Amino acid sequence: MKKTLALVLMLCLCLVCFAACGGEKDEAQGNPKVVIGVFEPASGDNGAGGKQETLGIQFGKDTIPTVEVGGVTYDVELLIVDNESSNDKAPTAANALISGGASVILGSYGSGVSIAAGDIFATAGVPAIGVTCTNPQVTLGTPATSASASSIPSRAKFWPTMLTTPWA
Repeated sequence: MKKTLALVLMLCLCLVCFAACGGEKDEAQGNPKVVIGVFEPASGDNGAGGKQETLGIQFGKDTIPTVEVGGVTYDVELLIVDNESSNDKAPTAANALISGGASVILGSYGSGVSIAAGDIFATAGVPAIGVTCTNPQVTLGTPATSASASSIPSRAKFWPTMLTTPWA
């Protein structure tokens, strides 16, 4: 339950970030849309944990499918990419999220994969939120990755990013 709550809160944070960054116009709805990139493993060693996190993120989106900021309603869209639990395949998955128009990234289950993709997110100027990352190295070398929302109290830390973030 705590993990689900943390994921829903992270989704809310993403929605505010998206609204601040703007969004694409969704012609069918008439609302601008924001795209949240879901950078999680659906396969490989961490596939089971990644699937659980993805379900939590989908639950958050289903619970809060739109957000209103400054009088504008934004429709939320999830772009889910399998990073295959592989540090070698993480850059390809990260690039798929960037080219798909993600405004912010959630994930990954497995800190090593987040570290491997961090430079790609930083270069693109897209913030990444480590939903359950537990390795402090996730944020030390990459200004794009901001926090961990682990439900394990000893790991539920905010590791501050560098002062010079590309989107600031």
